[in-house]
Amino acid sequence: MRTQISFTKLGKAGLLCLGFALGFSTSTLAEETKPTSPGHQMDGFAMIAGSWWLEQRCRTLQLPERGEFEWRVGQVNQLLQQTLQPQLIFQIQKAAQLESEKMGCGDTAGNMVAASVDVSRALHADLDPERAKDSQGWLTHTFNQLYMTAGLTGIAERCKLTNAEEAVSQKEQLEKISQAFADYIEKPALIDVILGARAKGFAGPVPACNANVEKQVKPLNIHLLSLERIFL
Repeated sequence: MRTQISFTKLGKAGLLCLGFALGFSTSTLAEETKPTSPGHQMDGFAMIAGSWWLEQRCRTLQLPERGEFEWRVGQVNQLLQQTLQPQLIFQIQKAAQLESEKMGCGDTAGNMVAASVDVSRALHADLDPERAKDSQGWLTHTFNQLYMTAGLTGIAERCKLTNAEEAVSQKEQLEKISQAFADYIEKPALIDVILGARAKGFAGPVPACNANVEKQVKPLNIHLLSLERIFL
């Protein structure tokens, strides 16, 4: 059983490590194979959180590392929510973002992100050993995200939660991402599967158009942008 980590006990200590964790690609976090202590896990999380923001801005990685890093950062985030208080997670992410914004997009940034890929693997393995072994897990996750997002674009149009211009833009964006994903895994038939999810969402009648559906559709453009950044 994992120990519940107290914000009052570890919050300041964890945040004080941010400058070190984000400062050097040669961090001992990247050199060690498995973070174990709660404080070490928070240092690792701070490093990968800052590098995630850096990668969004600088785009230093190529496939498959880009997709894998996106997946592992998300997995670590979810896993740490089981033991860390939400306020602490938010503070670490925000502080890491601010630190990352101080760095330019040069070799140092590239080295930092590359080192963080290794840290994300180690931290993921520490938190969920079985799931972390699947080096192709990011592909399954990405397909699921793409399929779900495709369905939401159809629902959003059917429920008139997007205007006509935005609906067309989302469909075009979805088609480009789907094409790039299918090309990468060399399975062109998946385009029809993904776009079929959009068609089902548009046809309805399930789910019904209500406040809950509107809430699910609200971050749709963010989901599309996240997927676009991986493949385009």
